[in-house]
Amino acid sequence: MLIDEYAIGDYIHLKNSTIKVTEEARHHMITLIEELNRLKDYKQEAFYLACSLADRYLVNLAVQKNKAPCLIRLAIVCTLMSAKLEQPISPSFNRMIRLVEDEWGIKIVKSELIDLEEKVIRTLDFSLHYTCPIVFLERYQRIFGVDEEAIDQDSHLVGELARRFLRCLVSHSSFLHFKTSQMAASALLLSLNLL
Repeated sequence: MLIDEYAIGDYIHLKNSTIKVTEEARHHMITLIEELNRLKDYKQEAFYLACSLADRYLVNLAVQKNKAPCLIRLAIVCTLMSAKLEQPISPSFNRMIRLVEDEWGIKIVKSELIDLEEKVIRTLDFSLHYTCPIVFLERYQRIFGVDEEAIDQDSHLVGELARRFLRCLVSHSSFLHFKTSQMAASALLLSLNLL
């Protein structure tokens, strides 16, 4: 598991990049992914996987000096892809399109999503899985003896705060330089020191 762990890298500040994605645009994309996951009640692992897929796709585009697609479509496609991998019931393109239109009034065409999904899969060379920071967080909680969240109120508070810190870390582009294990360790240590 640790052999494949790597930092995604900062594609936003890459010199001579044609990708043209700003920190604010990326933040909006991650917020949309988070909101879609909340509305669909997906597992937290699906959120982290969707963010990873989107960021890894954009890194590849930046390195290849290609332009970024519409980040709204990318957020939707990566959410659907992560749900296919992490959720017990496969998601529906049509339901997601209706949800986006009902919530935000954005019209999306199914064929555009399918085309973008294919581009993401091919660009990532079918390497869709990644090690979620939650896996590392849970391991670190066991090491520090704060893994009994169901029966220990202090452990529950530490775990909840660490998961919130992780969500904040993922949403900010300045943390693209760090591995998921490093983000999980910093989130736990910060929550332990605050409580």
